[in-house]
Amino acid sequence: MYPFINLGSLKFPTFALTIFLALLLSISAMLLFKRSYMSLRRRLLAFVPWILAGAGISGRLLSAVILTVNAKDSFWHNLIYGGCVYYGAVAGGIAAGYLLCRKHKLDFLSALDVGMTALPLAQAIGRMGCWLNGCCYGAVYDGVLAVSYIVEGHAVSVFPTWFFESAVCLIIWLVIYLSPLKRRGAATGIYCVCYGLSRFILEFFRGDAVRGVFGALSTSQYISVPIVLFGAALLITAYFNKKENLYIY
Repeated sequence: MYPFINLGSLKFPTFALTIFLALLLSISAMLLFKRSYMSLRRRLLAFVPWILAGAGISGRLLSAVILTVNAKDSFWHNLIYGGCVYYGAVAGGIAAGYLLCRKHKLDFLSALDVGMTALPLAQAIGRMGCWLNGCCYGAVYDGVLAVSYIVEGHAVSVFPTWFFESAVCLIIWLVIYLSPLKRRGAATGIYCVCYGLSRFILEFFRGDAVRGVFGALSTSQYISVPIVLFGAALLITAYFNKKENLYIY
């Protein structure tokens, strides 16, 4: 765990630096995915601050709700000092993007496909920020690939969920890039199915209670199920739809 980088008298949070790097590299990849329709890409780039704002607000709200339901301090305390739930952030970012597409008369699903050429790469890098920050750690584990980590002030061996999720997200990004199915909704469908399934499985190996567990499953597992179904529906529709998404290909 390295939550801060000290440069003389200055202290920089590694999580914030990692997220900045993730945004920089993923947006660069989105712009370079293919150089056609660059005017649209640059237009979508102007949406990024609003999408990030929506993601931050929504992710924080969902985190506060989950922490409060699990009887961890008051809602307002959790809202101010709590973390950010990834699925909540994605929902807020997509909602902001939808409203912007409506305002500027852009095809939302095609624009969402463009975002999917960046999101998995951003996740792959961003999860390294979680590892450095001390959050989203795996369950106590002494087997192969176990990682020594500080959990609630104690040094233990945990399952390296951050590394597995980063690897999965990088693979998803490459699958989207190399996919022969280059039609409207395909990129979004690939992401939803692949990430939803992998997240559902990885949640069984998580050890942080902050994510919220209701019954036998975590919050993210309940959310992953409809996401996978939605992604499968998009892929089926894209397969039979002859309209290619020229925005990204």
